[in-house]
Amino acid sequence: MEKTLPPPAVSGGPTASIHVPRLFRLILLAVAVGFVILSSPIFGLLRGFQHYPHAIPPIANPHNRTVVLISIDGFRADYVDKGLTPHLVEHGQCGVRAEWMRPVFPTLTFPNHWALLTGLYAESHGIIANTFWDPITDAYFDYSKPERSWGAHWWLGEPIWATAERAGIRTANLMWPGPPVTSAGVAPTYFIPWRNKVPLTEKLAQINEWLALPKGQRPQLIVMYDPAVDQAGHSTGPDSPALNLTLHAVNEFARDVPKDVDVIFVSDHGMTDTSHQELIYLDDPELLDIDGASQIVHWDGWPSMGLRFSEDADVPALIERLEAYAAANPGRFRVFNASTMPERWHFNPRHNERIAPVWIVPELGWGVGVRNGGSYPVKGNHGFDNAEPSMHAMMVAGGPTFAKHNGSVVPHFQNTEIYGLVARLLGIERSRAPNNGTAGFWDDMIDA
Repeated sequence: MEKTLPPPAVSGGPTASIHVPRLFRLILLAVAVGFVILSSPIFGLLRGFQHYPHAIPPIANPHNRTVVLISIDGFRADYVDKGLTPHLVEHGQCGVRAEWMRPVFPTLTFPNHWALLTGLYAESHGIIANTFWDPITDAYFDYSKPERSWGAHWWLGEPIWATAERAGIRTANLMWPGPPVTSAGVAPTYFIPWRNKVPLTEKLAQINEWLALPKGQRPQLIVMYDPAVDQAGHSTGPDSPALNLTLHAVNEFARDVPKDVDVIFVSDHGMTDTSHQELIYLDDPELLDIDGASQIVHWDGWPSMGLRFSEDADVPALIERLEAYAAANPGRFRVFNASTMPERWHFNPRHNERIAPVWIVPELGWGVGVRNGGSYPVKGNHGFDNAEPSMHAMMVAGGPTFAKHNGSVVPHFQNTEIYGLVARLLGIERSRAPNNGTAGFWDDMIDA
């Protein structure tokens, strides 16, 4: 086993370590073969979400709709009302807007981006944090390192682009977090891997290039990801001038996005101000002390953290110390195990071995770490309870299919419903993979 220290809070996008040429189209034949070889057979046995037949006859999008799903990382629900994104608001005024969207727990980038694509909670799709240890394979998932995160075996469930491909619909993935190919061997027709600091104007040019392709080559589902709002929120805070500048860029992007296709803007989570964050150190004497903290062999996620202790640790005594501190200092953090984990999180170690047996979940304004774990300089953060309003995500949709709703504001909903929305828009509901969405959720809004 490898021991890991608490990761820093700044997410900065999927990874900044991949260098690739200028935006291009890539058909993933050779790459798909390589990642299938890397897939773990263990999870094919343990999970029912892994393998789907390829024999479903092509449906070929009976409605001939084109869907562009755009994720703006860290775009808090109430940013829509700041008056800085009128063109984004216009999409909703001519279509549909959710009052807000609930992210899955933990409210981190990778668990939520995979939930948006698969319709699964984190305990079902397996990406339980941005960084975590898997006790079954004795491997460590690290979002910032492709060699530790791109293997298809990590990513349980089926993303909507794979469902569409199985149904005979061409798809394109423009830097959306996730693997280039599923463990079932399905890849998007076009795939552009992550690289940092790509302006929205360049991403829009790529979308337009794809949409201009001849009918036989043109994708009818495009998924796109941008991290700039999240990065600004982390480094300067959710109410900073720098954050507002990124919102202006999003506004200009929303202005120029094609209006003749169905466009869905979503985010993965919100952001809260942590410029005056109070830190709690687990290795302090009133908590676990240095000896107790040294028995933590794996730390999963941050600021909410999953803890795994060494085999010779007195785990009940250590948990008792954590719970005693939390009870004596209310409003700082809560401690959960398999018996006390809130059902509304759909996040329990009994349902997925990757979820650590003990979790510390700080309240807003607090962070947990160790004194030798480095500094935590962020001015904005997420990863807290998904019931917190500052963690809420946004959803705005416009285009031909949504136009008849003319500015409807729908009640808040769980982000696991987005998978079903895209499937219904594309007319491929009967090809859907198992998911945690609600059957018939979109029936009254979207014609079958």
